[in-house]
Amino acid sequence: MLRKRTSRVKSAGAGLAAGVVLGLAAGLFLRSDKGEKLRKDVGDKAKLLQKQLIARAELIEDLSEEAYDDLIDQVLGTYAKGKAIAKEELPVLRRELRKQWKVVKKYLDARG
Repeated sequence: MLRKRTSRVKSAGAGLAAGVVLGLAAGLFLRSDKGEKLRKDVGDKAKLLQKQLIARAELIEDLSEEAYDDLIDQVLGTYAKGKAIAKEELPVLRRELRKQWKVVKKYLDARG
């Protein structure tokens, strides 16, 4: 029993260490000139996509967070097919757009 537990602890520790290394590498990349450009591009694209999401969301009477996530996937899918968004940008854009759920909901509720 002790052997299994030790094995799980080692596996968890290795996973944590790998996560830390990947996080540091990503942080260093995003601080580079190329990373800075990527962040700006992603931010600009997120703003454009947010406008499209709101336009589509206004057509849904009672928008839930799940429906909003589905809209994000639809909009990103459309842009990914047209290759206007690089595959590397998709997860970052999806994360940024999902962070805006409360802001979008508040905006839509205020519009009535």
